[in-house]
Amino acid sequence: MQGQFIFSTCNRAGLSLTALLRNTARSDREGEVAAGESDMRVGLRVFHAGVLEYECGDFATIPADGFAEVSARTCPPLGDATREFLLLAHCRRGQADGYFAQEHQVTYAGGHDGRSTSLLYDQMPIPGGTPKANSILLMAPKVWISDDVDTFIALANLGGYSGGRSGGSRWQIDFLAQSGAKIHGLDLDLVQNASHVIDVKEALGGRLELSDALNMLTVVARGETGMCAILTFLRNRRTRALALEHSLSPHYYMNGDFARVRKEAFLFADAASGSRS
Repeated sequence: MQGQFIFSTCNRAGLSLTALLRNTARSDREGEVAAGESDMRVGLRVFHAGVLEYECGDFATIPADGFAEVSARTCPPLGDATREFLLLAHCRRGQADGYFAQEHQVTYAGGHDGRSTSLLYDQMPIPGGTPKANSILLMAPKVWISDDVDTFIALANLGGYSGGRSGGSRWQIDFLAQSGAKIHGLDLDLVQNASHVIDVKEALGGRLELSDALNMLTVVARGETGMCAILTFLRNRRTRALALEHSLSPHYYMNGDFARVRKEAFLFADAASGSRS
């Protein structure tokens, strides 16, 4: 059984990354370890800007109820705080090729004052065959900015990799006021196998007047990706408080006809963007 955990740095926000890769049973017993297959073997790849910077096929062997740390102490590229990295952990139990669910933990710390924020989220299945880009729709409804508060959105954009090269992927990112009015839009070509960090305040380029009062925005993005892990970071530079959330895929909060809902969501996004441009 196997799965892959996609995570990334957020050095642009001044945050250092530590991840704990876990080998534990789920509370709902899904993915519970089987007798004789309790150890979880981990291979690790680290990419920067679409280029493979580090690879360790036997990064860790984790016993049942154990964990392995991924940090600057155990993964050399993470010692470079000037660049962003996408990390891909290939986790395997036993010899079968099916998927098993397993949550892992990421922690981001700011500076030397002990402030940090953490999150658990699931690894993903490993797709069969040649990876291909699929459409994706992102809504980040909790984007806050002010004189003191910044929001950063990190897109860990995973895709095909062959011959030492990664392809690109087109993304359209819109910043909306609470009234629904479009404040600004970006058309980006984001390389695959890379972490892209969007500083919302910088991206707006002074188009929104800021004060000490919080402004709540919605960021909507449409793009294409093989797989993508998306994290939203809030940082108060005056109080040094941190917050973090993960943009969950729809199966976490809905059921029914996914294909129909997905199609209607894209049609709505197209209509909304056209009417507000």
